[in-house]
Amino acid sequence: MGDYKQAIFGFQGTDPENYRAAGADFAEKVAETGKELKRLNLSRSFRSAKPVLDFVNSIIDCAGAEAFGIDGQIEDHYSKGKPDIGSVELFPPVLRPDGDINSENGENSAGDEEKWLSGEQRILSHRLAAYVRDLVDEAPVLASTSQPLVPGDIMILLRKRGDMASFLVSQLHDKMCRSPVSTGCALGSLWQCRICYR
Repeated sequence: MGDYKQAIFGFQGTDPENYRAAGADFAEKVAETGKELKRLNLSRSFRSAKPVLDFVNSIIDCAGAEAFGIDGQIEDHYSKGKPDIGSVELFPPVLRPDGDINSENGENSAGDEEKWLSGEQRILSHRLAAYVRDLVDEAPVLASTSQPLVPGDIMILLRKRGDMASFLVSQLHDKMCRSPVSTGCALGSLWQCRICYR
């Protein structure tokens, strides 16, 4: 656990209230020694590119620190030494369907083998797999490598390992049968898509 902001998203099962309580407990223990707990700001990113951090900063500015349960101002996130490349793409929210999944666009009605997964998770898995397939087929040249995109350049970050992850892997296999898919956080070979869990 790096900081409170990671706790907001439930990283490794954390809860922001527990994180806040632990901070208050440490502050009290430090105060008993006659000193004050110094809170450090983790605004510098060593992994994320500027477009990702700019997006995060915009969301925080729009929603306000209070929406994240943070008292006071949240400093802008920045990346030092990383190239200014990359993009952020948002998918429309997937709402709970009223009936069967639309059979158009490859989003077929769930068979018995898929009923263990909610309709919206099936829809999102179908859409993600189709998007990855189209992106791999398009194979745009990446500014970071000057090489065409391969499946190993794509990472899908999920909140937790679970049923949706398993179903998403099956959909990637189905839509990209020529490209093996790995799960877990290992990087794997460059020709493999990666599914990572927070």
